[in-house]
Amino acid sequence: MGLNPRLKAKVVFRRLNKSFSPGFVSTGEESGTLDRTLETLAQHYDSELEQRLRSLQVSLRGLSLVVMGCLVAVVGVRGISVLLDSFPE
Repeated sequence: MGLNPRLKAKVVFRRLNKSFSPGFVSTGEESGTLDRTLETLAQHYDSELEQRLRSLQVSLRGLSLVVMGCLVAVVGVRGISVLLDSFPE
């Protein structure tokens, strides 16, 4: 039977078409449970997004720690060099 032609034309469906969702959507259409199928897909993509965001957050936290450490080191070296330059020779 296949998918409804109007559903195939939607931009959202074209984006989802790269993954496993076309099979789910066509099965949902044929069985009359499209609403539950789309909710299942939404939950899947929501959990995938949350996992990627957590991974990004962990990466950014580590990167910000390194950047702040470098900034403190530069300020400390600059402060010590100013103090050493202020002593008379």
